[in-house]
Amino acid sequence: MRDTGIGISREQVGCLFKAFSQVDGSTTRRQGGTGLGLAISRRLIELMGGRIGVESVPGAGSTFWFEIPFPVAEDQQRPDQPDTTLLQGVRVLIVDDNETNRLILDRQTLAWGMSAEMAADGARAWEMLGRALRDGCPFRLLLTDMMMPGMDGAELIRRVKADPGLAATRAILMTSIGRSTITDRLRESGLAHCLTKPVKRALLAEIMVRVLKELPPEGVAPGPSAAAMPRKPILGARLLLVEDNPVNQKVTLRQLQTLGYRADAVCNGMEAVVVLRTIPYDLVLMDCQMPEMDGYEATRRIRAMEERRREQLTRMEPDRPHPESRRVPVVAITAHAMSGDRERCVEAGMDDYITKPVRIEDLKDVLVRWLGAEELPPKETP
Repeated sequence: MRDTGIGISREQVGCLFKAFSQVDGSTTRRQGGTGLGLAISRRLIELMGGRIGVESVPGAGSTFWFEIPFPVAEDQQRPDQPDTTLLQGVRVLIVDDNETNRLILDRQTLAWGMSAEMAADGARAWEMLGRALRDGCPFRLLLTDMMMPGMDGAELIRRVKADPGLAATRAILMTSIGRSTITDRLRESGLAHCLTKPVKRALLAEIMVRVLKELPPEGVAPGPSAAAMPRKPILGARLLLVEDNPVNQKVTLRQLQTLGYRADAVCNGMEAVVVLRTIPYDLVLMDCQMPEMDGYEATRRIRAMEERRREQLTRMEPDRPHPESRRVPVVAITAHAMSGDRERCVEAGMDDYITKPVRIEDLKDVLVRWLGAEELPPKETP
């Protein structure tokens, strides 16, 4: 790969392939990157018996190369893959306190056409299950880890099966400990299946298909399919995109346009704070690493501004509700997917996050989650 960017010096080349090593490590740096990509690439290439290197000239750009020896493969028949047609449109709740595990399962279920939501612990999952039931679109599948702080997977499954309204939700448990022990403990609670970690992709698909083919408990109607779920489109939602990279900005704006949403764009956190003082946006998509002011600091200032506005309105009219003082959802856009990154977003006041490169499916999911739109808003006519 060859680029014509800023290039790097010979002294800096030596640290390029080290984990979390960057030429500029600040969150307001002008060049992006996590400091992990090249380290991971080097490790993968070396595991395959290859090598990787770079040639760079400051001010002229860099050339990255790698070599991997591959034997000539014999013709082999591709193993049978499970038919995932039955999974399309099925609502699944993924529960795991490990963020990486949640993201992996989210990507896998998305590839099968499923509609997934995620929870980091059993208590949050229990709330989401109840809300989905009240909204008339219960989850068909519950895919939960066993070992979690607070309410573990076993307790969550027992609660689900004890609730008549959730009886049609099929529960699959994932565990790293003795499978027979877990199965014995939950046999009476309605556990549909138990999988041992790490769970292979093909096996997970096969088990979910098998579980969905099973008849629901007697007298309980199966949960509605995605096609039968009530639609709640939001009209005229206005979004603010905060992104300093012009290419990323253009791509994300085009994705939002494809999904039928209006969006304005600014180039850094400082500009976002300024426009939010006067324009009531319905949702903010906030890049984390930007010059002038990064996304974390911008979000903290937005939350402080909202709090001051609420206090002012309450003092003026204490007995009247003030919808104009609502909290605007802020969704982080980050290249990070490491442990602790979500906590940093939450600490800053962000509500959710999606990782780069932004996929239109992920963008649609987060808009559905925070704007309540399960179908495309009608596009405005000129």
